[in-house]
Amino acid sequence: MQTYNSGTDKRKYIRLARSVMISYKEAGSSEGYNMTSTKDISKGGTFFFSSVNYPIGTKLEMLVSFPFRIGKERTNVISKVVNVIKKNKFFGIGLEYIKMDNTVLSELHLFIDNLKKKWVKIINSVRGHGYQIKRLMRNLQTRKTLALYASGIIHSKQPLRNL
Repeated sequence: MQTYNSGTDKRKYIRLARSVMISYKEAGSSEGYNMTSTKDISKGGTFFFSSVNYPIGTKLEMLVSFPFRIGKERTNVISKVVNVIKKNKFFGIGLEYIKMDNTVLSELHLFIDNLKKKWVKIINSVRGHGYQIKRLMRNLQTRKTLALYASGIIHSKQPLRNL
């Protein structure tokens, strides 16, 4: 998994690259919400880019559209800024969840566990094919292509373009 902090990784949970729509603002603010999508999510937090530089320790109120809650109201989550990284004109904001409905939190844990199981199954299906996998990886352009090939969705070793 890709990490975003410059120092030692202090994460309690693994983050999965998953885009989730969120609306966010500083907790207690009368300002309107900003809207973006996350870069990744975990059982304990998320990461997204913002045009606002929130200091570490700032509490944010978020309305989150979790993919496992389709057709249900967005979830209200209170988070704390634990990491900020400047990238060009934007700021990468690492958040830790500090208040969320327990039912939604349980559903989030189950959702992430299921995503991890799918990736482990794909990874295990390619083990033991050392030379062939190394050769294939040299030709493939994206991790997505490798996952599709390993799961049997595609059957060609030719690089896929425009995925």
